[in-house]
Amino acid sequence: MISSKLDAHGKAGFSLLELLVVLGILSLLAGLATGGSKGIQNWLAASESQSLFMEIANACQQYRMEHGEWPEAFRAGETDLNAAAEDWSKALAGYLERRVLDRVLRDGFGNTRLFLVLDSDGDHWIEPGQFEAMEEGIVPDRIWARVAIYSLDEAGRLTAKSWTDED
Repeated sequence: MISSKLDAHGKAGFSLLELLVVLGILSLLAGLATGGSKGIQNWLAASESQSLFMEIANACQQYRMEHGEWPEAFRAGETDLNAAAEDWSKALAGYLERRVLDRVLRDGFGNTRLFLVLDSDGDHWIEPGQFEAMEEGIVPDRIWARVAIYSLDEAGRLTAKSWTDED
C-alpha cells in the first residue's frame, strides 16, 4: 500500500488514506488494551483468590488426614480467617506454602473478610445455613465440598469463592 508517487522533494510517502487506516487500527488496538485490562485484572484477582483458598482448603484436608479431625479453630462453624488467624495458622503452618502467621490475609481483590466453612457432619455437603456471614440472597444452595472458603467486600457482596456454581 505504499504510494509510489514522489512528492515535490523526490521522496516517496504515504497517502492520507493509508495514514487514516493506520491511525484507525492503532486507535482500535489502544481501546482494546485499555478496555480489556479491567477484565484481565478481575481474572487475575479471582485466580489469586482461588490459589489462596485452595491452599488453605488443601492444608485443612491434609491436617484432617493426619490427625483424624479438622483443626480445632474450624470446628465451631463458620470461621473468619483473619479474626481467628492465630488459632488456625499455627495448626496448619506445616501444610501451607505461604506464611500466614502475623499477617492479614487478603483475597486477590484486596478484601480481608475471608470465611471458611467445613462439612462438619462428614456427608460432603455444606448446607446454606452454615454460611453465616453471607446476606440472604447470595447464600448458595448446598455445596458438595469438604471445605468452602469465600470472601466478602466491605458492602457484604460475595467477591470470591472456592466452589463452582455446579458444585
